[in-house]
Amino acid sequence: MLIGLVVVVWLRQGYFVYIWDTTYPVNAAAYLTSFANVWLSINSTGFSNANGLPFIPYFAIVYFLQNAIGLPTVVAEGVLFYFLFVISGISMWTFAQEFLRGQLSAKELRLVSLLAGLFYMMNLYTLYYIWRIFTVEAFLLAFFPFVASELWKGLAKARTLGQIDVFGIVRIELLCFLLLPAFTNPAFLLTGAAFLGLLLAYGFWQAPRKRDSVLNQGAFALIALFYWAFSNLWWVLPQFANSGVVLARVGPDWVDLQSNSIHSTLQNILRLQGMPPLYQQAPGVIVYWFSSLYQNAPLFVAISVLIPIVSFASITKAHPAGRRAMFIAIVGAAFMFAAEGLNPPLGPIFGWFYGHFSFMVAFRDPYQKIGWIIPLAYSILFSLGVLRVYKLVKASGLRNHVRVSRLVRFLVPATLVVLVIGVYSWPFFTGDIILPGANVTFPSYYYSANSFLGSQPGTFRILSLPLDQVLEGSVWDHGYVGNDLLRATTGREVISTIIPDQNVTDLLNNAMALLQENNTHASNLLGLLNVRYVVIRNDANLNYSLTTTSPSTLATEIANQVGMSRSATFGKLDFYQNSQFAPRIYAVTNITSSGSLTNPSDVGWTLKDYAGAWHSNDPNATLTSSAAGVSFSFTPDTTYSYAYFNNDNALNVSVGAFPYMLVTFRTSNQAMFSVNAVTQRGASFFLYASNPPSQSSGTAYTSLQSYTLIYPLANYFKPSDAISEVNFNLNPLTPGQSQTSSVTISDVQFAGYIGTNFDTARLIASQSFNLTESAVGQTSSQINANQSPPRIAFQVLGPSEYRVDVTGATSPFLLVFEETFDYNWQLFPGTSHSGAPIAANHVRIDGYANGWILNTPGNHTLTIFYGLQNYAEVGFYVSIATLLLLFSNAVVIGFKERLQNTWFRKLTSIIHHRRARGNE
Repeated sequence: MLIGLVVVVWLRQGYFVYIWDTTYPVNAAAYLTSFANVWLSINSTGFSNANGLPFIPYFAIVYFLQNAIGLPTVVAEGVLFYFLFVISGISMWTFAQEFLRGQLSAKELRLVSLLAGLFYMMNLYTLYYIWRIFTVEAFLLAFFPFVASELWKGLAKARTLGQIDVFGIVRIELLCFLLLPAFTNPAFLLTGAAFLGLLLAYGFWQAPRKRDSVLNQGAFALIALFYWAFSNLWWVLPQFANSGVVLARVGPDWVDLQSNSIHSTLQNILRLQGMPPLYQQAPGVIVYWFSSLYQNAPLFVAISVLIPIVSFASITKAHPAGRRAMFIAIVGAAFMFAAEGLNPPLGPIFGWFYGHFSFMVAFRDPYQKIGWIIPLAYSILFSLGVLRVYKLVKASGLRNHVRVSRLVRFLVPATLVVLVIGVYSWPFFTGDIILPGANVTFPSYYYSANSFLGSQPGTFRILSLPLDQVLEGSVWDHGYVGNDLLRATTGREVISTIIPDQNVTDLLNNAMALLQENNTHASNLLGLLNVRYVVIRNDANLNYSLTTTSPSTLATEIANQVGMSRSATFGKLDFYQNSQFAPRIYAVTNITSSGSLTNPSDVGWTLKDYAGAWHSNDPNATLTSSAAGVSFSFTPDTTYSYAYFNNDNALNVSVGAFPYMLVTFRTSNQAMFSVNAVTQRGASFFLYASNPPSQSSGTAYTSLQSYTLIYPLANYFKPSDAISEVNFNLNPLTPGQSQTSSVTISDVQFAGYIGTNFDTARLIASQSFNLTESAVGQTSSQINANQSPPRIAFQVLGPSEYRVDVTGATSPFLLVFEETFDYNWQLFPGTSHSGAPIAANHVRIDGYANGWILNTPGNHTLTIFYGLQNYAEVGFYVSIATLLLLFSNAVVIGFKERLQNTWFRKLTSIIHHRRARGNE
């Protein structure tokens, strides 16, 4: 445990260690509440996040340290680091003791176990994957060897004594609860299960290999698995129900796999150097300055080669421990090949599995997700290898020179240990293990801002600007790059970056675009996102922002919004309050449509409206105008290789009012059609359609069937521009073609809205939109806009459940719920979410939110509930019942054993007493 005091060296400067995607819960109470739910509400407008449930033990430990005991955040973090660092060594020491028991002398076993624990604590894997950016994988490395030890011990007891170690199963369950945070990524669960499965098979192979011993071991394993599965059902069941989200392919995951596999070659993995962070050069804030030493310095390269040589030198059939080492070596080699990712020899197989099975997305960093078993294997192998080196030296020709022999036989293995544990792992001892940028001091004005937000009643969201790419960067004296700090410290719902839902992402991007266009009613859009406060972070590091727009510019744009006023300033944080604020839940009877491609809204001009003449550049072309549209054809020749026609009379269509031009056309099979638009001031562009047909070339399109092209004029012209002329161009599919080309244009429309996400944003951010009386969505004949909506009051029971009181409903209405749209949100009658949900039409509203069309007059109470939470609740009750069954079983067995032992001791005492009296 003394070696764990190096943690004091890490934290000697007194800073809080927090960088990148560290998950340390600064506000543990708020995080416990939020992550206990499948619906994660504190990130933006919420999203389904079943894989957040395993964080609960981690957050509970931090809650105990910070809230129950009252430790300052820095001290609590230090205690956690020390605890996990030391426990990892003790855990490995325990596993080595159990696994090698009976294979070595008592003295050898103590030394080998101690060395195994030290190697497991301090190696390149833990340096780069655990402590560089503190990850929950630390819980896995700390407690997994304990689980392996208990499994091995239970197998031995079942094999030799024919007993099921119930107390061992209890310990396994408790240990699995502590290592649970690592299972937020299912890859660690799968690789851990694979290792335990191999250990189980090896246990079956141990003597005596009798039928009864194998059956007893199988019974122990099945009972342990049964209790594990049902006691963990509270998080496993939601994971399965939500597997589509948990294992979703997010972004360029194949590119990530290729990048992460570059350095995971067998040569690097053998030397524990297969991790991508060792080789990355940017961003500098998470790059160790000494990484090049491990790659290039001769001493460090030599030591890296020495590790596998010494480790695999432990393999021998001549000694029982050598046979155990052979098993560990085989297991380690199997995981080494798997951790190579796309590298040969198994790379093609790994790539095939990755491409065909969605669960493989969890392994897009193969060395991290699979390679954590390798340092575990090396811990046993290296310590046994050092012991074998000691014995080889001891048995060498120097044994006749006693004094020299003793010195050499201790010096050689001691040198190996010093090189590998002391020199190679030097950052553990100097504190360089902590990145300079990870030493954070929160500015005092953040605490003031936290107090301000904590004093504000009600349910609302905060928009933090500038928006972050993924992580928040701030320019402080110490730090900071990490998760949004206001969210981390207050536990409030903060919109600071994009989330998995594309509709919310589009809405945020559109809000930012409207702000830049000086739209003064973008506050309506923020209000429908339930944003009451906008905070401008003047300390933002724009290298981590979505755009390079300065905070001062954003402040000006926000201040110009209708209903937006500065309410408070704390240091470099400016808070603006939005009076255009919609509650989380409300009712409306006016549903406004933002149009669609087939039914555009706010159409300003159509082809049928044009009464003027048409002009063609080719006098031989045929141009016919009728009620069915305009037909145009020509035969290419040397004079006219292409042809076009345009309007004679100016159209004067405002781009700002009607930003879309829709053209419905069809061509002959050898013709290509394109459009050129000209404004009153002479600006001219050939236009690209945002929805090109399958056959296209640049701005030219071919379609034998009627097809409607969408031309977003705002991409080319200013809102103040007006379209004066449109040129419809026709050219042959191939140059030199003499076949007649033709096009029929059945309709041209200039429209204000065609149902895009940007249209929804523009409609909401219009001056005429009343956000508390209207909603944007598909109109319904059931709802009469002339009727008044009922009054709504609601109570937040948790992130996944809301109680809603409806008063004075006289006609059908739309109930709006401003969380990200998800079909798993359900509406129940009364105050409970048991029973069948209301069979109401569930629709997407305002581009991202939930809405239900209800026709229940009068006053009533409803419950909004996230359906997947049922899996967590049912699983929780099953898990509790399973643990009670296990603990009661253990208590009964323990009581029986104690009772038997008590009566046995009494009986022995009586017999001994009578014999003594008989001898008198």
